[in-house]
Formats: sequence, structure tokens, C-alpha cells
Amino acid sequence: MTDITAYQRAPIPGLGGTGYLADDLYLIAHHERTGWLLLSPRAAGLGLAAALMAELILAGSVDITGSQITATGLASSDDELAA
Repeated sequence: MTDITAYQRAPIPGLGGTGYLADDLYLIAHHERTGWLLLSPRAAGLGLAAALMAELILAGSVDITGSQITATGLASSDDELAA
């Protein structure tokens, strides 16, 4: 079997995860067995805050215009964080 054939038959990895940016960032930032933080606390906190804000923007719950942030109140009832 040639190297090209082996490569073509290998499974193609897909994107996994929870589907939520903040959840995935939290999982990436912590060791999978010990739970220890792999980043500095400041970097992890800023990253999670940005990810939560991005989720709210993508859900249409928050609108940012220039330097103004406005809550639109369009949170779905199944999203406890946005509600």
C-alpha cells in the first residue's frame, strides 16, 4: 500500500465540541484529566468574557454599535445565560 492510499483511507477528523464558544474555550483552557488551568487566570478570564459576549451577539441578544452595547431582549427561553 502506498503512502497516498493510506492517507486516502484514513478517517478525516471533523470539528467536535459543544457548539458553544465559551464552553469550548473553557474545555481547551483546562487540562482534560486534572482540570488545572493551562492559561494565566487573566487570559482565561478575558477570553471567556469575550466568548460569552460573542455568543450573545451571535444569538441576537446584544447589539454593538460603535462603542455602545444594547440588550435587545431577543434571548431564547432555552438559553439560561442569555436570559
